[in-house]
Amino acid sequence: MGANRERLPLHTQPLPDEALSSWLMRLGRPYRLDLTTFLSRALGIANVGRGELDCNPPPALVQILSERTGVPPGRISSMTLAGNYTPLLIDALCPRPGLFATYACQLGILAPARHRRSTMAHGLDETMWLPWIAPDLLEHEYPRACRRCLVQGEIPYTRIYWRAAWMASCPVHGEMIE
Repeated sequence: MGANRERLPLHTQPLPDEALSSWLMRLGRPYRLDLTTFLSRALGIANVGRGELDCNPPPALVQILSERTGVPPGRISSMTLAGNYTPLLIDALCPRPGLFATYACQLGILAPARHRRSTMAHGLDETMWLPWIAPDLLEHEYPRACRRCLVQGEIPYTRIYWRAAWMASCPVHGEMIE
């Protein structure tokens, strides 16, 4: 991690419901740095992808970012799925055996238990499965978004709730998230 703990001379404030990766990209713009270069040069952090930033970033990153921008660590954490939705909607952000059964096999509201359990027999890799978080949503370079929010907003930015698998439409415009 970087040793320089001085405040960044230019640091924009986070916007409502902004995803951490979005804010970091906006922080890097005045310095003409992309996300990876900004993380490395300004914060001394390497090998952290957008998905990890928005899901559950390393605590050291949150602390350094707070020191360098003056934004409280709690506010920075609220820009992530972990900070916003754990433990109320998402019990865990680390895959583990039995997690799928805990979420999908307890209640028979949507399908009988034999159908729900058969999913596990069809090759579900429990080491990769997380509740409410589709892995492909965290791996995309350009996350899903509401086109109208990005076009009509004064400052275009990514909302953290667009990263959640349960979010299919924009709560503001009612249009599908793409």
